[in-house]
Amino acid sequence: MDKKTATLLQRYTDNPRISGSELSSELKLSKNAVLERIKHLKEKKLILGSTCFLNYFKLGYSQYLFFIKSSSFYQKKDFLKELKLDCVLEILSIYGKYNLYIKFISLNEEHKQKFIEHVLETLDVEDYEIVTITQYDLKPAKKYLSEHKTIPLNYLPSNFNEKSIAHDKLDLQFLKELTKNSEQSLVSISQKLNTTAQVLTYRFKRLINENIIIQLYGITEIFNSEIQLYFLRFELTKPTQSKKLFKQLIADENIQDISLLEHKSNFFCVLEANSRQQTIKFIQNLLKVNSNIKSIELDVFSDQI
Repeated sequence: MDKKTATLLQRYTDNPRISGSELSSELKLSKNAVLERIKHLKEKKLILGSTCFLNYFKLGYSQYLFFIKSSSFYQKKDFLKELKLDCVLEILSIYGKYNLYIKFISLNEEHKQKFIEHVLETLDVEDYEIVTITQYDLKPAKKYLSEHKTIPLNYLPSNFNEKSIAHDKLDLQFLKELTKNSEQSLVSISQKLNTTAQVLTYRFKRLINENIIIQLYGITEIFNSEIQLYFLRFELTKPTQSKKLFKQLIADENIQDISLLEHKSNFFCVLEANSRQQTIKFIQNLLKVNSNIKSIELDVFSDQI
């Protein structure tokens, strides 16, 4: 993969609505050449689609990490894919104490328990752990382009105790369309939802201002590229100061995802790195500048499911 293609892949990840003209100017390529590269990346399944990360806390959901040890889950990938139709945000296989990681949301305790029991029974789970996310942040792109103008992102990390904001059926249908494919034009979505692009433009801005839409995101198959994901869990000497490290890590360009946890490991982050050596260097530098870190657990993501 050459440097321009790697840059294009990253820019698409940051903002799947970026225009061909903007990419053409940045990469010093013709617009047709840019579109041809994007087409090629999709054919090679390096670009898998696009989605919309939402502030599920404000929509009334609780959010959890589900760590599983199961020797049979490789034979149950069809089941895991079906889970995405329910309440699952992300499924990854990992190397470490557990070999499967599921991030999911739930509206209530009954739904949560039914989901957990269903997974445990189907995957013949040998060991597992449920971790509650109390606060999270996703690495924001520098800018997102709406149909007509740049929309800035000004939001604070979500708080589990924030009062949920009421949303009508059209809001939820609109958000569902964006999570399925955030590249869709508002005109295209309005036709599906039997409304107008003007109505959705207003709602799009409002949902961003209310911090319901956190980030539009291009889904890329990083395991076919040169990037590896590492899952780091931190236990702190002084858990009450976790927000300080949280804010420090948000500023790091290699951090993709950070969540505070209701757990012995006070929070986790997902690190993008080109090599194990780069990861070790990141951890060493972090330990030098932060004496509050008691221990770090490291898992390597091996595959997206």
